[in-house]
Amino acid sequence: MSETGFCFSFSCMPTKEEAPLQQISPKKEGSNPKTLFNLALAMQAEGELTEACQLYEKVVKIDSDFHDAWYNLGHIKEEQGDSCGASKCIGQALRINPNDKESHLLMAYALESQDNILGALSHYSEAQRLDPKCSATLYNLANAFHDLHRLEDATKCYHKVIVLDPDNVDAHFNLGVVLQDAGDLQGAMSAYSKALEIDDTLIDAKAAILGLKNILRETMTPSSQQTTPSSSLSP
Repeated sequence: MSETGFCFSFSCMPTKEEAPLQQISPKKEGSNPKTLFNLALAMQAEGELTEACQLYEKVVKIDSDFHDAWYNLGHIKEEQGDSCGASKCIGQALRINPNDKESHLLMAYALESQDNILGALSHYSEAQRLDPKCSATLYNLANAFHDLHRLEDATKCYHKVIVLDPDNVDAHFNLGVVLQDAGDLQGAMSAYSKALEIDDTLIDAKAAILGLKNILRETMTPSSQQTTPSSSLSP
């Protein structure tokens, strides 16, 4: 499936920048947290994550309220697969600025990596409150609702995504999955068909439509006791 917005692709998470990147000599870094932060940013941009992480740690040791350093440190830890460490760093970022949408989104992703879907739902909900018209946040909120089997809430969120982003193929497809799980086969067929209309190469949608047609055909037979397995959500 294609990825739109966060969806949730970790690579889409932004890095916090304090100032434009500039050439800084490590010998002159001193103990100025902003200087260290900019040097860490430069190293992070070059993919030198271990060195960047060490510099961000120096920044927060000097200034424990340096929000963007905590955020970027959490970003790197999540990228390196340390979701527990990432959530601790993002927790510090949220302590400093509880109204930062990106911090809530990154926290949600880190918690999902730890299979804490309920915790992730809380942070997706807060991010959505902070930016009600962010379709990517609503999309991830809908996915979390589905994972918790809250199908009605998931359906409402996918509909909201589609209002904001009518051509979001993943939202249409996932709406079909949720409606099929809820037993609304006609509604699911409509959603899958819309997804295929947007992207006629979508193999999952083609397979889902074919499967639903077979199910609906079977349900026309009185002796049939066909079940209705749904497709898997798009990430």
